[in-house]
Amino acid sequence: MLDRGVEAELEKTFPSSLFRGFTVSAIQDDGMLSASAFEFKEFDGRGIQECSVNWNDDAGSLLQIAAQIKENGQKQFKYGACQISRAVIDRMSGLAAAITAGFNYERKPVEGNPYHGNLLCKTELSRSGKKALCGMLAMSYDRLYTREQLDQICSGSIEDADMHRR
Repeated sequence: MLDRGVEAELEKTFPSSLFRGFTVSAIQDDGMLSASAFEFKEFDGRGIQECSVNWNDDAGSLLQIAAQIKENGQKQFKYGACQISRAVIDRMSGLAAAITAGFNYERKPVEGNPYHGNLLCKTELSRSGKKALCGMLAMSYDRLYTREQLDQICSGSIEDADMHRR
């Protein structure tokens, strides 16, 4: 359990949950999320791999995922999204396997997306270690959004509050 002062400081920088959009088909036929929903890649030679997320600062965070378009005009996250609570991520960070993986997170806004951040792991993490980490994340979601639901959020025909939790 985090010290209340540390928890208060984290709350200023990191909201209570994050969203991960899916660029691959990640919602399985049984309604569960597959580990393929989380892909860690090294981008800038920092010695860590990143998995992009949006921090849930406000309703614009999910709307940004729902509406994001690639250069070719297609939806960036054409297979949906999920929401994970930061408390779950923080608990995972304390597990021995996650510590070994160098699992952490950051806020890293990018042009056009002030909500952007990353889940992080070590570059040298083995393939099986990364697969285990992605599986742990896939089992940790609070809410799952299909592409159809994201389209309804974009059009304003459904509010995020109308979505059901797992």
